[in-house]
This record gives sequence, C-alpha cells and structure tokens, in this order.
Amino acid sequence: MGSPVNTGKDEYYASLATNNNIYFTRAVDGREEDIMVCRFADGKYSVAESLPDAINSVGDEFNAFVDPDEKYILFAGVRRPGLYGSGDLYISKKNENGERQEAKNLGAIINSAALDYCPYVTRHKKYFFYTGNKSGLKSAFAKKQTIQQLRTKLRSPLNGNDNIYWIKADFLSQYW
Repeated sequence: MGSPVNTGKDEYYASLATNNNIYFTRAVDGREEDIMVCRFADGKYSVAESLPDAINSVGDEFNAFVDPDEKYILFAGVRRPGLYGSGDLYISKKNENGERQEAKNLGAIINSAALDYCPYVTRHKKYFFYTGNKSGLKSAFAKKQTIQQLRTKLRSPLNGNDNIYWIKADFLSQYW
C-alpha cells in the first residue's frame, strides 16, 4: 500500500472498515506494538494515528478487527491488568459521542491460560472466530503413554498449538 500506511516499521493484521479506514498493528517506539488507524478521505489515506489509551496501553496491543461500521474493535493484548493468560482478547465499543470506551477483557469463555489472538467476526455478524493455543495436555501424564496415544493427543485440538475457535457472535452483545 505504500506510505503513509506502510513505513520502515513492522505493520500487519489490517482490518478495513466500510468507509475504507484501515486499522492495523504497528511497531512503535517505547510501547512495542500499538493499534493504528489511517483514515481515508478524498481518495487517500491520512498519516497513521495510534488509537487512544482506552485501547492501547504500555503493553502490546495487536491483531485488531474493526466492525465494518466502526462500532467496536476487537484486539489482542499482553501485559495488561487482569490477564487470563499470556495474551487475551478485548473489545472496545464507541459511546453515543463516537468516543472509544475502555477496553474490556472477553473473559474466561474466550481467553485461556495461553495466548488468544486474531479475532474476526463474519460480515453478516453471525460468527466470531479467533486463534488460541489452548492445551489439554499435561506436562506429566498420570500413566505411561504409547506412541499412538501421544500422536493422537498431539493431533488433537487442545494440543497447545494454534487452533481456530468459533462462537456465535451474539456472545459479544453482552459488552454493549
């Protein structure tokens, strides 16, 4: 896309609103990664702005998904108060004045002791997808395992590797 969206820093995980505003993660000095927006007007993008402190913190915020109408934004964050794991998913909605509200942790139904990230809501707002590396494996098994048992466990969804999870998007309505 070139400048001003792309710079010499790392930019990734773009999310496009209906009005063509683009939200993405960028490496920033002093805060590691923040969620940015480049607003689209008169056929071009503005210089990237860091989203407010209601979303960005001294920790890392990344992998933002913006509602096409920009009513809410979902994102992953680390080093924030009240984490369930190494990284959790959060939501911030706009109030009646169009201001972003303080981000809320999506709770234990979504977040785990592991890293949860990459939120996405389908266009028809029916399903909410995200990635997590949840694990049901124990570091020590209660009894000896065969090679086949270990292979089965390592190929299971709760193997500690990244998997895609989904839930009906109406789950998010409790945060409005």
